Amino acid sequence: MSNDRLDSWTKGSNPCDWDGVACSNNVLPRGRDQGDAALVVSNISLAGFAPVGMLDRLHFSDLPHLVYLDLSGNILQGSIPSNIGALAQLTHLDLCCSILRGSIPSSIGALSQLTHLDLSNNELNGSIPTSLDLPHLVYLNLGNNHLSGGIPSSIGALAELTYLDLSINDQNGSIPPFIGNYLPHLVYLNLGDNHVSGEIPSSIGALADLAYLDMSVNDLNGSIPPSIGNCTKLSSLDLSYYNLFLPCLVK
Repeated sequence: MSNDRLDSWTKGSNPCDWDGVACSNNVLPRGRDQGDAALVVSNISLAGFAPVGMLDRLHFSDLPHLVYLDLSGNILQGSIPSNIGALAQLTHLDLCCSILRGSIPSSIGALSQLTHLDLSNNELNGSIPTSLDLPHLVYLNLGNNHLSGGIPSSIGALAELTYLDLSINDQNGSIPPFIGNYLPHLVYLNLGDNHVSGEIPSSIGALADLAYLDMSVNDLNGSIPPSIGNCTKLSSLDLSYYNLFLPCLVK
């Protein structure tokens, strides 16, 4: 990656002194004996720095202690390299708002400590990987890409999820009932501007904490389930631009 704001990233200099990089103390392994404490790169935050280049220039395998990676709002090109799965301690990954293409690598499923994943506003295509079984994930934004296929059942395993945005893609098939049954903490759900068909499942009414729901501009049909009236915390509801029948939600 290249940019005048990254002039400090020079060979032979201490990475802990580079702009956008933070380090922390970590005990490094040393055979069977107690390791030595050392500074390791744990945080890379270059949001809006506008570097141009490919992600594989970062050599993820050399960053085993990285916890936080934010490269959002830049001019990153090419695909997301599969070796991103080597970042075993990563909790926050934000690659939004760039020009990334290709599919989402299944190796992202190896990032078992992730709590925040944002790949929105890129040019990603293909299907959502079934390997996204990330037990600690709270925030997932894949909106505004070209992702196709149905919503995979692996999303239903994200039991801690509070934010799910799959809007402005090419998702098809029906809305799986597990969204209501297995994602009890959802506060924000956006499936708008896709090709989702069928009816809205009645299980949506189980989302007691839901505050924002957008299923507009899809191919949904049938009636709006009365159970949606159980979502008493809803402050924003958009079901526009398709032919639905609205029953009486309040007796």
